[in-house]
Amino acid sequence: MRLGITLAPVRRKCGEMEALRRIREARFDCVDYSFHDMEPEWLGQGYLEYARRLREELERLGLKCAQAHAPFRFQFGGRMMAQEHAWAEVVRAMEAASVLGAGCIVVHSVLTPAGVDLTEYNLRFFKSLEEYCERFQICIGFENIFDYDSFGRCMGRFSTPEQVKGFLNELNSPWFAACLDVGHAAIAGEKPEHFIRGMDADTLRLLHIQDTDYMDDRHQLPYLGLHDWEEICRALAEIGYSGDVTFEIPGYLRRMPPELIPEALALAAATGRHLIRQIEAVRSAGR
Repeated sequence: MRLGITLAPVRRKCGEMEALRRIREARFDCVDYSFHDMEPEWLGQGYLEYARRLREELERLGLKCAQAHAPFRFQFGGRMMAQEHAWAEVVRAMEAASVLGAGCIVVHSVLTPAGVDLTEYNLRFFKSLEEYCERFQICIGFENIFDYDSFGRCMGRFSTPEQVKGFLNELNSPWFAACLDVGHAAIAGEKPEHFIRGMDADTLRLLHIQDTDYMDDRHQLPYLGLHDWEEICRALAEIGYSGDVTFEIPGYLRRMPPELIPEALALAAATGRHLIRQIEAVRSAGR
């Protein structure tokens, strides 16, 4: 199994190319390329050339772009067409991610107002992107995400394995798969290990690994929150998960001074290797 990490929190500390170097020095195998902010390099006419240069740097370092994360500025009421800037950003990110070598890109579902069916609206949204999956040969990862109610409490959006699998079944396309954020499951009231056991290896192809206090989206390094990592690893082994283990831990890195980033990344990588060993040990024991 490969170990990856989202690029964005490291990039904010030291810039893009330096972030890639430090991630590789910490002995990560791959990155989840973050298009959240759509940096200026991606907005101009030369975005594909920039993607090619970035791919060359990844190859020079021995890193892979395993997956990517699309921007999530598209909101309810937007037009699902090229003339809609926020929608076009998602398509551009899909194209650039394909050039980077990513096999999948995570796209967030869209929050709908009261009286509008969340599932039906998002089926239209994701179907509007399907032709670009085929054009760019990239799969879309459908993530379990959340919102806040009027009291600031977390509410799940597609928060159970049944809801995620049901949505993907309705899409009925090989270009979509599930991305499980274990922290989002926890804060939406679903133990991550229970969520995993409700999935299968064909459907669950991507992971965002983080730790929480079961109250808010902390994005902490595993073992700094309340998740049961032994059970999470056991559940992943039981369903035969064989994808990447990708850390999404901006909460862990956010307040680190730049001088400590190498050490922080080294600890994160060591933690990730420990989780992978646990998954593989359970899998081997079950053979």
